[in-house]
Amino acid sequence: MVFVFKDNKFLIKTNLCKSFLSKGLGLMFTFKPKSVLLKNNYESIIGSGIHMFFMFYSIDIYWLDKNLKVVDIKKSLKPFTINHFPKNKAMYTLEVPCNSIKLEIGDTIHI
Repeated sequence: MVFVFKDNKFLIKTNLCKSFLSKGLGLMFTFKPKSVLLKNNYESIIGSGIHMFFMFYSIDIYWLDKNLKVVDIKKSLKPFTINHFPKNKAMYTLEVPCNSIKLEIGDTIHI
């Protein structure tokens, strides 16, 4: 469990997924909106891609580089859509319920 802050203000409590299995599952098969922070071993575009298979609610995605700076955002991703990739290399993927936090490209978070 990690807590996400921006400018010393609490944003959201989330689970940190680092293992292959936990990253692969992400938020699949969850019915109640929650959030997750996926951590890759290195920065990548392809390795940071996500899909919305077996998701039952819409989410916002924030891709972060190795310094936890937002490098791309996708809002209101619908369930059962595919192939969402960041425009820039990312090490972290923050998946949150729609409109639960407000971040912009260039913002830096702290965990």
